[in-house]
Amino acid sequence: MMTEVRFFEDDIVLHADPKFTSIITETAKPPTSGDPLIKGEQRRYYSFYFLPNGTTSLARTPDSVFTLVKESELPSKTELPPNYRSVVLQPVTSNATVF
Repeated sequence: MMTEVRFFEDDIVLHADPKFTSIITETAKPPTSGDPLIKGEQRRYYSFYFLPNGTTSLARTPDSVFTLVKESELPSKTELPPNYRSVVLQPVTSNATVF
């Protein structure tokens, strides 16, 4: 089901520790000339696809975790701030659960 696009505040980022954001274990893609600037520069990025059959291009196991944090509130690169959200994406069914 499609819903309206939701935009995050400027400093919402994926936590860079693989135990909180599993896609970090993948190789980041280099920016291309057409990519938008983020905070004045082009950045490497991670990506995955939702396929027509409802699955994703992520590894089938374990489930993928994406933890969103405010960059300005990070206590360290290995800890979570008090305010965060983790999204667990089941790659076979594309079901997502927010914690």
